[in-house]
Amino acid sequence: MKISLSTPDYLVILVYSIGMLAAGWYFSKNKKDASDYLLGGRSMPWLPVGLSILMTFFSTYSMVMVPGEIYNHGLDLWVMALINPYVQIISVLIFTRFFFKINAFTPFEYLAYRYDKYTRLLAAVGNCIGSVLYVGMVLLSTAKIFEAAAGWPCWLTIILIGGIALIYTSSGGLRAVVWTDSIQFFVMAIGLTVLLFTLCSEVPGGAIGAVSYAFEHGHGLKRFSEPDFYSVWPYVRITFWVTLLNYVMGSLGFGTGQMTVQRLLATGSVRKAVKAQCASSLLTTPLQLVIWFIGLAIFSYYSQNPDPRVTSGDGALFVFVSTKLPFLIPGLFISAMLAASMSTLSSCFNSDAAVWLKEVYLPYFNKKADDRQQVRFSVRATIAVGLAGIIFSLLQYLSSIWFKQTMVEVNVIFGIITVSVGLMNYVFAIFSRKACSLSFWSMLLITWGLKMPILIWYAGSKRGEIQFQSSGVPGLAGPISIAWILWPALLAVLLLLLGLAIRKKYKYAFMAALPPTGFTLGAILWYIFSHTGDPTLPKVLSFQWVGLPNLIFSIIFMIAWHLFGPEQPPERYRGLIWSDLDSDVRKLEA
Repeated sequence: MKISLSTPDYLVILVYSIGMLAAGWYFSKNKKDASDYLLGGRSMPWLPVGLSILMTFFSTYSMVMVPGEIYNHGLDLWVMALINPYVQIISVLIFTRFFFKINAFTPFEYLAYRYDKYTRLLAAVGNCIGSVLYVGMVLLSTAKIFEAAAGWPCWLTIILIGGIALIYTSSGGLRAVVWTDSIQFFVMAIGLTVLLFTLCSEVPGGAIGAVSYAFEHGHGLKRFSEPDFYSVWPYVRITFWVTLLNYVMGSLGFGTGQMTVQRLLATGSVRKAVKAQCASSLLTTPLQLVIWFIGLAIFSYYSQNPDPRVTSGDGALFVFVSTKLPFLIPGLFISAMLAASMSTLSSCFNSDAAVWLKEVYLPYFNKKADDRQQVRFSVRATIAVGLAGIIFSLLQYLSSIWFKQTMVEVNVIFGIITVSVGLMNYVFAIFSRKACSLSFWSMLLITWGLKMPILIWYAGSKRGEIQFQSSGVPGLAGPISIAWILWPALLAVLLLLLGLAIRKKYKYAFMAALPPTGFTLGAILWYIFSHTGDPTLPKVLSFQWVGLPNLIFSIIFMIAWHLFGPEQPPERYRGLIWSDLDSDVRKLEA
């Protein structure tokens, strides 16, 4: 199942790679200060920024997961994603004006105004850790593609693609990222267009035949006619309400992400930022439809033309590329995949550099750094982030081999170390006068504890299902012991009592009890659901459920604090919330 690349195919890839490096060198001449390097001088045209936003979030994940899911299960999971681009516009309209108002470099600066500087620092560092892990997963998924498609060793692909993206990003800054993203959009468009025409010519009945065959054979929207699709049961793989909620909340958080916010700020105004997002959203919809069609067409083709080399949905597309695309097009298609991958990587590198400069280096190490020092640090931070991403990707690759883990399991295991500041903390800050440091840290500590048993539940149930096939024992996919509840509950009580005992000296020591309290709540959910149904059979937690308890708890917590918590002094929210947009913002304390 390998593409036989000819010398001309490799020349196409080489020309593309050289072009990306040349773009980085060209824009390296315009690094005047940190604003120019990290925000393009706040004067980037809105259309290229919109294309950059689109390409940032169109990675190799999209070309593996979406057609693969459709090939294996149908369109059910993805059809509601049509709302995502338009919810993202709403998100930008809600949040972006506040980031412009304080002349921010990152969205985390806003958190310092509404909460405190430690909240800002935690959010920034947590974002960077998550971003580096994401870089690792993007590199690993890209390496898996090229291992199957072209026979490239995973380690070589990780180093090569990561290195090229790192060189042109560190050389040219955000200008290089935005303009190369624009170029990469057209490279991707050409590659997908050729693939579409080839699919239409190869599948019996053309485009209409491909879609109708897939729908007739259960790969359309069959789940929408099944009653359990409208439940919220955790052991049902895909359900309507959980899918809809995840898409809406995920898209609302779009306007608070560093990679998005950095590009929007580069336009220089709220009006241009909204135009950029509208351009991205309007282009996203046809791109979604194209990728869906690819998945349906690949299923239709190989269902009617079986090929022993097609062993999974994830690999089916690349078998087709290797055997059906005409001369030179495999090289062009690989270049298109490289474009999608390197666009995401360069965005991560550059956005993390902005975070390290503005959230760590300047506030805590060198407040008086001049423009030259800031640019130098930004370049070094970009290189450090890129190298860290490459190293993590190699570690994730070794983990997948050593422990025989799937990509999902690797992502779950490495995701345990992340601490993220969720959408709800931004929503609470923007809409409530009662948002404060205590509310932030309380919500964060409880939800961090809550996510631990849910992640263990998910990974354990997946592993338990596999072990059941050989041992007949469901393990963590079956009923769990009540000890999962009692031990963290006991720890929470002990920490609470200790905190109350020393509260005169350490006012907030009781908050140490919040993570085990959150763990206990998650374990209670796990215990209740694990004891339903036949105890001898394994039950696998839906991947959609992994973030659901955290989201529901955050909403309940936010509403309760808004109703019963104390209102903050006016200087803490004046000009920083929707009900008080026109007031001047106070000067941020050092």
